[in-house]
Amino acid sequence: MANELLTIELSDFSSIIEEYLLDLEIRNYSKRTIGTYSSILNNFHEFLKDKQELKYEKDLLIQFKEYILYLKRDREVSQNYVYLVTVVLKKFLALQKLMRL
Repeated sequence: MANELLTIELSDFSSIIEEYLLDLEIRNYSKRTIGTYSSILNNFHEFLKDKQELKYEKDLLIQFKEYILYLKRDREVSQNYVYLVTVVLKKFLALQKLMRL
């Protein structure tokens, strides 16, 4: 994987999340699913706020892994929840990457 510049600015993360949630609504995701996605994405955003500046995609990947470890070790969430968080964040980040092409 190349160490490409990151195109998601943390200062824009909230608006990017809102746009993503609108896309989910357009695609007829249920209100409950959208609420779950919103919670997961906003929690990840809060986690990132305290971190160093993310300049490269590799930096974001490292923070993603640290967030998963944080959920498992500190929050002691279930493996099912960790899986759900992983799926939601990967879908969100993959869509953001596709949108910039």
